[in-house]
Amino acid sequence: LIARKVTACFETIQKYMGQRNTSRMPQRIKELIADALGTEQVRTNCYISFIKQCTENPDAEKNEKIPRVWELLALCLSIFPPSEDFEDYLEAWLRKPSVKENGDKHHLRGLLRSAVYSGADTKAASISM
Repeated sequence: LIARKVTACFETIQKYMGQRNTSRMPQRIKELIADALGTEQVRTNCYISFIKQCTENPDAEKNEKIPRVWELLALCLSIFPPSEDFEDYLEAWLRKPSVKENGDKHHLRGLLRSAVYSGADTKAASISM
């Protein structure tokens, strides 16, 4: 079950970026948020998926929708923190020179600090899109 949710998270990120097709994006995002809020392992793997998609993505030059991943990452950081074990790694990645420009543009380090300090926003799972 967790493996299926992790795979769905990765696919949702790809769909949001425009690398896969979907007609139900709002539903996919709600599912991603609910799954991440429900299971720490899914949350960690969700952030790993963001890192994978933002690091040397071969489609980055071909697809203008790739920058959308930063918006989705900002949304996720505003709703749920990474697991305690993954927090330092995510912050180190956000400080990398290749990531810093987009990270700063979307205030990702500030959102990360807020998420870690405040914890998950469990009301977010019920938002309507």
